Amino acid sequence: MNYTNWQTVKEDELEQHHHHQQHQHQQQQQQQQQQQQQQQQQQQQQIPTNLSFRNPVVSNSVKNPSLTGGSVIDASTTDPALSSTPSASVRKYNQKQISGTKRAEQNRNAQRAFRQRKEKYVQDLESKSQELDELKTKYKNLSNENVQLKDYVMILQRKIIELTQGKDMQHENSMSNLFGTK
Repeated sequence: MNYTNWQTVKEDELEQHHHHQQHQHQQQQQQQQQQQQQQQQQQQQQIPTNLSFRNPVVSNSVKNPSLTGGSVIDASTTDPALSSTPSASVRKYNQKQISGTKRAEQNRNAQRAFRQRKEKYVQDLESKSQELDELKTKYKNLSNENVQLKDYVMILQRKIIELTQGKDMQHENSMSNLFGTK
């Protein structure tokens, strides 16, 4: 496994881990939303029992609020402005969730772009390395050919010298024969 494959595997594992964390986070958010909805439903169910003083028949618990803790009317359950605060907090929470998912998507896109740039860079380096290897091979071949050609030139020069010296010797011999000197 080369570095690029290893790095890609590690990044995929990291991305899967982030997906798993996001999934857990979403499940937690859903559970919290369900709990908030249950609390709101419970509060809404308590409103009619807390408003029992409007009935013409007054119960003992309303006459004596110390007997039941639920007989005191909570302002947040009857005031519409106060009852909207949980939904406002839910909206804020949803905005945080949306901004978090947008941020996560941006992070994934940035990671993908980085991976692509890195892979391209590694591919460029690998191709340059291959070109270097090819150039080294060509250089060695040319160097060997150069040495062979130099040797061949030296052999030819020796033969030329031998031939010219041989002609000179023959020329001298022929001249000495003409003049009778030996």
